[in-house]
Amino acid sequence: MSKYTDFQQVYLDKFLTIHSKNMTRYFIIVIAAFFTFTTVRSQTEINPVIGVNFSSLTTDPEEFDSEGRLGWHFGANLRIGDKFYFQPGLHYAQLNSSVTSLEDDQIDENSFESNIGVIRIPLLAGVRLLSTEKDDQFNINLHAGLATEFVVDEENTLLTEDSFTSPLFAIVVGAGIDFLFLTLDLDYEIGLSPVFDHDIEFIENPTNNAFIISVGGKFEF
Repeated sequence: MSKYTDFQQVYLDKFLTIHSKNMTRYFIIVIAAFFTFTTVRSQTEINPVIGVNFSSLTTDPEEFDSEGRLGWHFGANLRIGDKFYFQPGLHYAQLNSSVTSLEDDQIDENSFESNIGVIRIPLLAGVRLLSTEKDDQFNINLHAGLATEFVVDEENTLLTEDSFTSPLFAIVVGAGIDFLFLTLDLDYEIGLSPVFDHDIEFIENPTNNAFIISVGGKFEF
């Protein structure tokens, strides 16, 4: 004879059924999350980099000349995927440029050097051209995306820290070579945001463009 009444038995059966379905659902979620993590991890590389950049301001009007000056950067990227991959990064970069007045009587007054330090966060998508496998000894890639740059320090002969826009946004296009565990990337960054927070009296508000050379290594995450 059952120790439960009919009502209790029905309630218990429903409870066990619901509980069983929930446990099955949780089990499936855990298994799926595990395999997703395992797959992503197996397709992920860490790519520490260091390099130089040549940064210049786009200036207007024509009586000013902007020249790129050597800067530098270091940081790390993650490469997630095989043939097609996603590459977020975190870098510190020093972007240097100079603006010179072409009018002799204003060279000293209206000329300056711009040296800004930024935290750079590129979010790129890329494709490997020669092979679908990230572990091959030699490969060529193309990549493009957006970069966000936060000004964290500045050294300027004419302007103050409040003169700069932060964050700055830019489009990045580039190509790279992987050889063994080494990487070489050549990127061009096209500024979308005005560099300065307001128009300066003697120069239209420019954007910042940069040619970036990075060398590094790639390692399984």
